[in-house]
Amino acid sequence: MIYGLMVLLVAVTGALMWVPGLRRSTLGGPTAESGQHFHALKAFVLVMTAAWCFLAIRTGARLDYVWYLLQWDVILKGEASPWVEHAKNAYGPAYNLLALLTLPDLYFPKILFVFTWSWVTAFLVGQVVQRGGSARQAWGVAIGMLFSPYFATLIVHYGYFDIVPAALCLIAVHMRIKNRDGWSGAALALAVLMKFYPIALLPFLMLDGRRLRIRLAVWCVGVFVLGMLGSYLYWGASTLTPLMFAAERPSRWLSIFRFLRGPYSPLNWFMEDPNLDYLTSPSIVLFGGLVWLACWWRRVEMVPACIAGMATGLHFYKVGHVHFLMIVVVLMAYWYARGGCSLQRNRRAFIAAAVSVVWWTVFVVIWAVMRRVARPSITPLHDPASLFAFFQTAWLVLTLIGCRDDKQEIDASETMA
Repeated sequence: MIYGLMVLLVAVTGALMWVPGLRRSTLGGPTAESGQHFHALKAFVLVMTAAWCFLAIRTGARLDYVWYLLQWDVILKGEASPWVEHAKNAYGPAYNLLALLTLPDLYFPKILFVFTWSWVTAFLVGQVVQRGGSARQAWGVAIGMLFSPYFATLIVHYGYFDIVPAALCLIAVHMRIKNRDGWSGAALALAVLMKFYPIALLPFLMLDGRRLRIRLAVWCVGVFVLGMLGSYLYWGASTLTPLMFAAERPSRWLSIFRFLRGPYSPLNWFMEDPNLDYLTSPSIVLFGGLVWLACWWRRVEMVPACIAGMATGLHFYKVGHVHFLMIVVVLMAYWYARGGCSLQRNRRAFIAAAVSVVWWTVFVVIWAVMRRVARPSITPLHDPASLFAFFQTAWLVLTLIGCRDDKQEIDASETMA
C-alpha cells in the first residue's frame, strides 16, 4: 500500500511541475520556460522525490516518529485528551489532524513530509527562474536543498514534521512580499497551530519600513483563535496541555541555557547546580524585542528581519532543538533564491548564512552518528555546542540587522499607503 501511495505522490509532484494549470502553485507564479536546463531541473526534483520517499519508507519509524505514531493512535481511538500522559507533546491542535493521514498507511505522513520538502525545493527553483537567475543558481538551489544532509537526516531518516510549518512560514513570507496580508497571516496562523514557536515570526512579518501591517496580524490572530477555539470545543481544556508541557521541559541541545546549567558553565563558580531555565521566556521577549526594534529602526528588509527574529527566538528558547531551525534554513534559501542574499549583493550576510547552515548540518550529522555508535557521549557534546551556537547566532543576527534597503522599504510603504 505504502509504495502505491509513494507512486501517487511522485505523480502529483510531476503534475505540479509540468501541468500548466498546476505549475503556478508549485513554482510560485507564472514561470516562462528557461531552456532545457529548466526541464532537467524538474526531472531532477522528481527523481529525488521518488528516491527520498523510498528511503523514508525503508528507514521506518525512528526517534520522534515513533512517538508520533503513538500520539496519532491515541487521537484515532477518540480519547478525550490526545495530550495524555503517555503521549505528551508541545504541538498545536493542527498536528492532531495528521493522525488521519495514517489511516491509509502508518508511513504516509512521513513520505508527505518528503513531498513537502520537494515542493519547497521546486518553489525555490521557480523563484530563481522568475527573477531571471542563471541556470547555475537554479541548480545550486535544487542540489543544495535535495542533497542536504540536514534535511535528509531530519526528514528522511527521523521523520520530523517541522518541514510542514516551515513550508507554511515560507508561504506566509511570500504572500507578504506579494502584499496579500490576509493570506500571509492565515498561513502563519496555520504554522502556529501546528507548532507554537513560529509565532515569533509575526512581529517581523509585519515590518514594512517603519510602518506595521496590522491587517496581517489581525488575520493571523483571528485564524489562530478560531483554531484554538475549535480544538477547545472538541478536546476541552486539554488544548492548553502542550503549553504547560513546553514550560516544564528542561533546556536542551543548542539553547544557551543548556550551557549555563552544564559542567562548563561559569555559573558553577558562584552557585551550586545552576539553572536559569526560568529566564527563557523573558529572554525571548527581551532579546527578540531588541532585534525587532533594531530591524524597525534601520528599516531592515522583511525577509532577513524574519530570519533574524526566528533565529533569536529559537536560540533563547530553552528547548533548542536543531530541527526547529528548519524554518530559518528554508527562509535563508528563499532569500537567496530571490537574489537578496548573494556574494555579489550582500557578501557578509551570505557568508554568515552559509556558515550557519553548515554548522547546523554538521551538528545534525554528528548527533545522528553518535546516537548510533557513542550515545553516552551525546550529552557532553551539547554543552560546548550550545556555547558555540550562541556566538554563531549573535554573528548571524547582527549581520542580518545590517541588511538595510531604504529605497525598497520606503517604496513598499508608499505603495501600501
